[in-house]
Amino acid sequence: MSSSKTLCDALNSMKNHRSSGYCILKRSRFTLDVVNFLANCGLIISLNLEERSINCFLNNSVGRNPFISLKTHSSPSKSLFCSVDQIKFIIKTNPLSIICVSTNKGLLSAQDCLDKNIGGKVLFML
Repeated sequence: MSSSKTLCDALNSMKNHRSSGYCILKRSRFTLDVVNFLANCGLIISLNLEERSINCFLNNSVGRNPFISLKTHSSPSKSLFCSVDQIKFIIKTNPLSIICVSTNKGLLSAQDCLDKNIGGKVLFML
C-alpha cells in the first residue's frame, strides 16, 4: 500500500470517528509517524499500540473539528516539494493551520522546518 493511501485512510478514519473520540488504525511505520505528529500537535490524547493496529483516543476538546478542513497536498502522481521560502509563504497564507511536512529529519510541522531551515514534501494541512 502506498504511503499516500495509508495517509488518506488514517486521516479519514480519524475524521469519521472524531465524535466517538476513539479510532482504530492499521499499524504501519508511516501511520505511527503521522499519529505521533498529530499527538504532538494536541489532536490525539493517547494511543495504544497493538500487534496490527493503533488505537487512538482523539482530543474532542479542541473546539471545532480540525479534520473538516483537511487538505492532502501530495499524491503519488504529484508530490509537492517546498523550499524553506515556500514553506514560509504557506505559513503566512495559512497562519492557523497545522501543516505536516515530510523531511529527511522525519515528519515535522512547517514551523519546525523554518526553525531548522529545511524544506520537504508537504503532506497535509489541517
